[in-house]
Amino acid sequence: MPTPRILIVDTDHQVSNTLRSSLLLSGQRTTIIEAPSGEEALLEVHRGGIDLLVTDLNLPGMSGLELLERVRKANPDARAIVVTGRPTEEARRRAAELGVIAFLNKPIRTSHFLEAVSRGLSLASGNGAEAAESEREFVAEWLMAMQRELGAEATFLLDDRGGIVVEAGQ
Repeated sequence: MPTPRILIVDTDHQVSNTLRSSLLLSGQRTTIIEAPSGEEALLEVHRGGIDLLVTDLNLPGMSGLELLERVRKANPDARAIVVTGRPTEEARRRAAELGVIAFLNKPIRTSHFLEAVSRGLSLASGNGAEAAESEREFVAEWLMAMQRELGAEATFLLDDRGGIVVEAGQ
């Protein structure tokens, strides 16, 4: 299997460097490409394709969501993570419509970023069932941590109809 290509797009070099370092230290075999703007990111996509786009929401020239729309035209299977220092409900809604893997607020928690990358790369490689199981395990661990922190007997994640999706405790 070829090495997954991750494109990081952010005008803030400190953010790009932090994300790059997180990926390198995680031990995942990836090719990491960086671009400071949407236009330069599109050039990289056309040069060699990508498996995962990690983009800031606010970019000069075009937004991260506009970039994602253009990337999907050239590379329909690409997955995406959106990061932002100024989240809005409209941006979250649009990101969900575009099928982003994660919408992360700055400052970005490394564990959340790496989990989203892992999920995105699993989906990009066609391991959707494996990614879904990994996601359920992550949510279950998070619920158990919440249960301990709150001193609760049980915690539940419910769907929009009130059905239990994941539970921790009794």
